[in-house]
Order: sequence, then structure tokens, then C-alpha cells
Amino acid sequence: KRQSLPSHPYPPPPERTKQAFVHLRAPAASVSALCWPVPFPQLPMRTARPGAAAAGKDEQSDELCAESEVAEFQRVLEDHYESRREAQAELAEARAQVDAAAMEAQHCELLTTDIRNMRLELVRTNAELAGKQRAVLEVQRRGAPSKQQLQRELRRCAEEIKRLASDHDGLALNLRTVTEEHAALKCRAAELTSECQAFARPPASTLAERAEEQRRVASEELRAATSELTRESEAALAARARDEAETLEAREAEAAVLSESRAHQVQRQEAYEVQCQEVDRATEEARAEVYELQGEKERLDQRAQELEREAALNLRAERKAKEQADRSHKEILAASAQTKVLANENEALSRERISYQRFALLLVVLAVAVLVIMQQAPVLLAPQSGGGRGPGGPPPTHRR
Repeated sequence: KRQSLPSHPYPPPPERTKQAFVHLRAPAASVSALCWPVPFPQLPMRTARPGAAAAGKDEQSDELCAESEVAEFQRVLEDHYESRREAQAELAEARAQVDAAAMEAQHCELLTTDIRNMRLELVRTNAELAGKQRAVLEVQRRGAPSKQQLQRELRRCAEEIKRLASDHDGLALNLRTVTEEHAALKCRAAELTSECQAFARPPASTLAERAEEQRRVASEELRAATSELTRESEAALAARARDEAETLEAREAEAAVLSESRAHQVQRQEAYEVQCQEVDRATEEARAEVYELQGEKERLDQRAQELEREAALNLRAERKAKEQADRSHKEILAASAQTKVLANENEALSRERISYQRFALLLVVLAVAVLVIMQQAPVLLAPQSGGGRGPGGPPPTHRR
């Protein structure tokens, strides 16, 4: 549509650009002239009014209005380009956000896969840890063996687990094989039954009676033929009689073979039925063994869960005991530190008491010395004259 429009320096304005000219004071003709696709040089001018001065003023006002309209139109176009650039920037930002969201979703899928693998690894690690804890608990229950005994016990447990797994797989394979053989034997028994029904013949007594009847009929025919063919030679009659006798013997032998084959088929069918019964019994026994193994496995799983719970309780108890021991050790350290502080204070007090005792002893010695000096002071201060009373002196005194 844009290629079909005439060339113009500005693209077609949107609808809001057309609505932006409504508030302008320009004439309707100028406004319609500015609308797309009329190019700017073809803007129609306002018709001249009567009077030259009025015409000049109208032209000047029209030019001013046209310039203002062109400026307004350019401003609106710039606003349109600015809004379009903003929309393109928002679109690019939205596309970047979409790409980032896709990358984040892919990263989340990878993280989910990693978490699933980590959970499987954690389950396997927990299973191994549970097995080791069970072995440790079993060893603790039995006593404190040496490292070689523990290794032998661990190897024995591993071999036992492998043997149980192989036995379970072998039993499953045997069960599947026995089931397939049972189905094949049933199919073979059905085929043999159908064959027996297809090749069923009357009993041997009926065959013998029929043979006797056929022999009698043949003998009668032979006598009739002998009476009728008296003109034939005795050699031809003897040959015919021999042929008839051989035919009868062949039929009798065929009847005997058929009776024997039927007896053999009956025996084989009975043997197949016995085998089918044995297979059914073996299948039931194998199924019972599988059920017993499944029950044993469930009991072992329950025992493993109980041991895991006991291990968790033991770990919790050990953790609590360790925390209690740590608190007791801290309290002992604090008490020892307090004891050391008290010992230092006691030693300082003892030194201070000794210094006080020394000072008190010194004070006592000084007091004694002062008392002695005070007692000896009159004697020492008395005049050293003769035995009589001097002139003006004090009377003589006796020394104590």
C-alpha cells in the first residue's frame, strides 16, 4: 500500500496525527491539505478576499498559519517516530526477556534432571548406608571382632546377597521355562488328542468280525466263482485264492498295527497327562517358592526399615550424648578456669595477709620500743650529780 502512494519526504501519519489538527485555528481547507497523501508543495492557498490590504493581511496570516501547521505536523511526526522507537525498544526488550525466559526454562529442565539424578544417587547412597549400618549393628550385636573378621563378614554378606539374587533370577527363569514347557505340553496334548480322534478305529474284535465276515463273503464268492468258472484253469483259481488270502492277511495285519498304534497313542497320551500333572505340580511348587521368597523379601524390607529407624534413633542419641559431653567438657573447662582464678585470688590474699602480719609485727616491735624508751626516759633525763640533794635540785630517788 505504501509503495502505491506518491513519493513524499514524510511517511503517512497515524490517525492521532489527523486528530491533532482539530484544535488549530487554521482553515479547514489548509488542514485537509496537510493530510496525507497530498504533498506539502501542493497545499492550497486561501482564496483572496476583496481589498488589497485585506488580501495581503490574509495571505500573511495564511502563511503564518501554514508555518505553524507545518511545525505542528513535524512535531507530531517526531512524536510518532519517538513512540515508534520506544515501541521497537520495548519489543526488543520483550524478545530478550522471552529468550531469557526460554534459557531459564531450559536451565530449569537441566536442573530438574540433575535433581532427579541426585535423588536417585541419594537413594542409592542411603541404601548402601543402610546396608553398612545393618552390618555394623550386626557386628555390634555379635561383639567387637577384628578388622579381618569384619572384612570376611562383609564379603560373606556380599556373596550371600549375590547368591540370593542369582537364586531369585534362576527361580524366575525356571518358572518362566516351566510355564512355557507347560503351555507347549498342553498344545502337544491337544494335538495328540486331535490326532487320536482323527485316527480312531473300531476295536480289534469288531475288526476281526469284519475280517471274518469279509472272509466268509470272499469264500462264498470264491465258491460261486469256482462254480461259475469251471471252465477256467485250476492254476488261475489257485492264484486268485492266494491273492484273496494275502489281501485278507494284509488287512488283518493292518488291523493289528492300527490297534497297537492306538494302544501306543493311548499310553503316550496318559504319559503326557502325567507329565502335565507333574509340570503343574512343579509350577505350583515354584510359584509357592516365589511367594515365599517375596514374603521373605518383604520381611527383610520391613526389618531393614526397622533397622534404619533404630539407626536414626541411635544416631540421634549419639548426637545428644555428644552434645551433652561437649557441654560437660565446657562446664569442666569453665570450672577449672574459675578454680584457677580462685587459686590466684587465694594466693594474692595469702601474700597480702603475710604482708599485714609483718606490718603488725613491726608495729608491735615499734610499740614495745616506744614503751621501753618511755620507761627509760626519766632515768636517762635525770641529772648525774652526787648522792645528796643539790641546791635547788629535786630530792634523790631510788632506781628501780
